[in-house]
Amino acid sequence: MAFDSTKSYYSISEVTKIAGVPAYLLRYWEGFFTELKPARDTRGNRRYTNRDIAMVLNIKDLVYEKGYKLGKASEMVKGKPRNSDDDHKTTEILKLQKQIGSEKNRHSAVDERRTLLLKEIKVEIEDSLQLLGYAIELAPQCAKAKNRLLAGFLLDNTSVTYCAYSTSNC
Repeated sequence: MAFDSTKSYYSISEVTKIAGVPAYLLRYWEGFFTELKPARDTRGNRRYTNRDIAMVLNIKDLVYEKGYKLGKASEMVKGKPRNSDDDHKTTEILKLQKQIGSEKNRHSAVDERRTLLLKEIKVEIEDSLQLLGYAIELAPQCAKAKNRLLAGFLLDNTSVTYCAYSTSNC
């Protein structure tokens, strides 16, 4: 995990790029972790060594990747003996958090499919309502044509054929 380079000292902005953590967090960690004490130049700027960068990367791994709180990570950096029961609990918590995250992803996929299906149903209902509205508008015309058809049937077969053609729009 150590950072290898021929450069002796790094500025805080260079370390933020290397470690992928913001500068304010590095400053906070300096106050929290007594082992992380970068030297200062004559102007008071921090000068991180390869050892300091390795420490930052180790702290980042403990906090971000392994999920330890800062107090526990500080104990681990100092080399104090760890309670294996706490490590087991932390591992179990991380597993559960990952499981919850995967379930959220699965639920979001189901929700997306459900939303798409509901949108399709909405479009179909709107189309049906539009057709129903059109049919309601034509209903009076169809009723008149139906009456003409019945009247034509009573007269003779030729008028039935004529009325049937006139009602084809219904």
